[in-house]
Amino acid sequence: MSCSGGGGGGGGNPPTPTPAPTITSISPTSGSTGTAVTLTGTNLDTVTAVTFGGTSAVLGARTAAQLSTTVPSGASTGSIAVTGPGGTAISTSTFMVLPPNTAPSAPIVVGPTTAITLHRAIYNLSSVDPEGDPITYVVTGAGATGAGNTATLTATTAGPTTFSVVAKDNHNNSSAATNTTVQVAANRPPQFLSQATGQLIGSSNTINWTTFVISAQDPDGDDVAYAVTGTPTFLDNTGGATTGTIAINGGNGTVSFTGSVPSGKTSVTATFTVTATDKLPGFGTILGATGTQVVSLTYLLSALAPPTLTGFTPPSGPVGTVVTITGTNFTLAFPVTFNGVNAAFAINSATQITATVPATTTGLISVITPSGTATSSTNFTVTTSG
Repeated sequence: MSCSGGGGGGGGNPPTPTPAPTITSISPTSGSTGTAVTLTGTNLDTVTAVTFGGTSAVLGARTAAQLSTTVPSGASTGSIAVTGPGGTAISTSTFMVLPPNTAPSAPIVVGPTTAITLHRAIYNLSSVDPEGDPITYVVTGAGATGAGNTATLTATTAGPTTFSVVAKDNHNNSSAATNTTVQVAANRPPQFLSQATGQLIGSSNTINWTTFVISAQDPDGDDVAYAVTGTPTFLDNTGGATTGTIAINGGNGTVSFTGSVPSGKTSVTATFTVTATDKLPGFGTILGATGTQVVSLTYLLSALAPPTLTGFTPPSGPVGTVVTITGTNFTLAFPVTFNGVNAAFAINSATQITATVPATTTGLISVITPSGTATSSTNFTVTTSG
């Protein structure tokens, strides 16, 4: 008689027990509530609970070799323990729980707050962190930006404007905000310092104006851009007028003219308008306030006799000496030069000019008019003063 085995008891292999976790190191070894902590060891992927000195903490990402967590509120200095199905592991080193990290103090903002007219103001920022943590500043508000320990406010509209500064430490703790209200003055237009003047040189049918120097200053300290517009009128001997060809060029504080005179015309009247517009200093952005100056100049273009230079006195002297120049046809003289350097001068009559020796060296004196140039036959000797 035979019997078949019924299988009654367990014939399989027993389940493999889950290995216990281990802790070999913790990093960092101290920190306040919220500090991120990394545990290194083995079998940490099986951990289901972690405590700091007996206080439960939140489990973060974990692998067999590493586990992330943060210091829980209410934790006290002591060992860190991890627990899983295979058992509990306790760190051999102590984790020191530090007092809570404190936010920096509200920033101190130092800079102008009234009558801002430069449209760009710089403010110095300072704050104190109780733990000595590094501080960064967050600057907000229309036209306000921050960089390092400074805030820059760009404001072009009159009236009050407010910006805010918050100090943050490297634990992401933020201070109370410091709000600064700045009273911005109305933007004022540039002002011309003097009337533009100049002189025509060239032949009877060619316009070749020297450069006119324009000088405008912005009362708010803004940069200034220049533009020039205008149309010349050419006149003949009977007073008949014709609009001719001319170029009027402005920019960088200068105006220049070049062009041609219609045949038979003997004089030119050029009326031009110089506009000075303010710009944001250093950035070129047009702010929009403008000042204008209208200049009207008339010069005779008829074929005048060329000038002659018959003499000058004294024959020598230091820079700054006033020299009397004699000759003929000085009426439209411009410029007068000493060894090629322009001199300040006054036309006393068609036969006499007084000029001041400029910063130059010994050389000839020249008087230039639209009809030609007269040059001395001898040098004016520049001496050393004293």
